[in-house]
Amino acid sequence: MKQHDIAMTDMRANGCVELAHDEALLRVKTHRQNTRFYAFEMPIDAYIAAPKTYRLPLRVDIRVKLDAPSFYVMLGAGHVSFGPSFLDNRRIGDILSPDTKKVTAFDSALVMDVFHDISVIYDIKHMLVLVDGEERYFSQKEDYMKSPALRETGFELKLAGAKYNTLDIAAVTVTEYEEGELAALFVGRQPSDRRNICLSIDKKAAATLDECLSALPPALRGEMARMDAYLLQAKDLKMKRKLEGTSQACRISYVSSWGFAYHVHIQDAHAEHFFWWYMVSNYTYNDRYMGRKNDFTEDTLKKVAETMPDVAARLFSYYDACVGCTPTCSVRTAYTYEGTTLQACHGKMVMNLNLPTLQDLCWMLEAIRAVLAG
Repeated sequence: MKQHDIAMTDMRANGCVELAHDEALLRVKTHRQNTRFYAFEMPIDAYIAAPKTYRLPLRVDIRVKLDAPSFYVMLGAGHVSFGPSFLDNRRIGDILSPDTKKVTAFDSALVMDVFHDISVIYDIKHMLVLVDGEERYFSQKEDYMKSPALRETGFELKLAGAKYNTLDIAAVTVTEYEEGELAALFVGRQPSDRRNICLSIDKKAAATLDECLSALPPALRGEMARMDAYLLQAKDLKMKRKLEGTSQACRISYVSSWGFAYHVHIQDAHAEHFFWWYMVSNYTYNDRYMGRKNDFTEDTLKKVAETMPDVAARLFSYYDACVGCTPTCSVRTAYTYEGTTLQACHGKMVMNLNLPTLQDLCWMLEAIRAVLAG
């Protein structure tokens, strides 16, 4: 057995991540990232990495706190997702040959703003995931276990958060074992039962706003109720609301005939939201052009900047920058603000669902109203 206690100062950053060291604690804030585990030719763009590679059998132990979904532990070509949205149905990717079509869900829920002890164990014939000592996933049928070259392969360890969440990492340890040393850990364990894992909204549920918001923290629940009232009462925005599911997994959609939409995804106490100018795909269907109806992004940013340039800069940073897109991508859109240009997917803005971003969204919507009024 060889234990590697990785110093936080030895973790190296890649892409648009902001690092801050507070004694032994490493704070990681991600500013740009695509978590496209269904398309591995478009890899994660922003992460931190351990300084060397490691061989199996091994155990990764991490003490971490996150303020919003999600947290990813990546080894080799694979990953394990923690605290993700219910939309993440590929919560585990094989470290040698991840299957982009196979649904691999497990109970990966985390409580936000609380430190958790996460362990991911890759043995030659077993895989085990623990959260605070509780078994969350056990398998003896991972594809990597079939590889004859497994013992000679070195794997790079990477850690990542989703865009605009913050990770507080207190400790990272990687322990390499000799074959057979971990055997006692797997005695009596059975393959994980994943039948009750929530992966989608309940289409049959008669959703209500109160039910959708019921598990959120009180302050956020109140602000979301006020946002709902604002969107429906601002008649000039021409918003229509659709509710789907329950608080276990629900989607609240506000769609405007002006050509923009606002979506909220909620799973228990977790929530995320995004805004976009819809119908941006540059193609035809049934001989009908399916292009953008409206896009007042740059006009809106200029309007906000007249009185609140700091808010306008934040709004611009929320746009979901394309990473690894193909040259022929039909939904990539260029936006320019203050001399900076970025390519964004569908004109989509990704924000953590917290009180400050809700305020930013309100300022943006007020600016949109002013632009629409001429």
